[in-house]
Amino acid sequence: MALQDTMHKLTLKEARKLGVAVEWTEATHAERMGGALTSALKAIATGTSTPSSMSMYRFARGDLRFAYLAPFDRAIAHPGQFHVVMPGSLASSVARVWKGLGAAWTAPDPLVAQALDADAALTSAVKKLSWRKGLAGATFTLPWTLQVRAIGDGHSHLAMNAGTYSGLLLQKPGIGMFVRVVDALGPLLPRTTTASQGFAFACLDGLASEILAGRTVLRSDGR
Repeated sequence: MALQDTMHKLTLKEARKLGVAVEWTEATHAERMGGALTSALKAIATGTSTPSSMSMYRFARGDLRFAYLAPFDRAIAHPGQFHVVMPGSLASSVARVWKGLGAAWTAPDPLVAQALDADAALTSAVKKLSWRKGLAGATFTLPWTLQVRAIGDGHSHLAMNAGTYSGLLLQKPGIGMFVRVVDALGPLLPRTTTASQGFAFACLDGLASEILAGRTVLRSDGR
């Protein structure tokens, strides 16, 4: 709990500094988790560590609303995830992954990856993405940092796997990094409707969608 409380304070601090409003936040623990939360946490388990609690947030910056989910396994901070729904959609889903000695966009339609690679603003933003999450003696290497998929109604869902931002002893969740990516990616999403696509990697998109829609994700009976 001490680590989770500390990271919560640092999250609120970064939000205030960036002028991002906190619309809703709640911390949940194993005894309050329903089936959806439990399944989501198991899906992102890494090695022998399975998150048993999570801090959840819904932020607002102007008309933009986005979710941040920070999982914990007692004193181990797992990589957090940012999620947002944006207008427009690409011809195929796409992910930013680590390949060999560097990062690259990968997509079923290679033209989608090429178009993102060709944009100077997005390229500048993604160069600063962190591929490791390290805190309290536990380090995670991220297989992906960004994923985008069409959701079938003329919008896309963007997910960011958040690594370590700032020092190991005083971390920020990466709100500023996420907002920068959103600002760079938005103009590249054609205002067309594409059939619903899937993400290449399992993530917390279902849970994030519930939070963005304002629906509760916790048991009301506390059992």
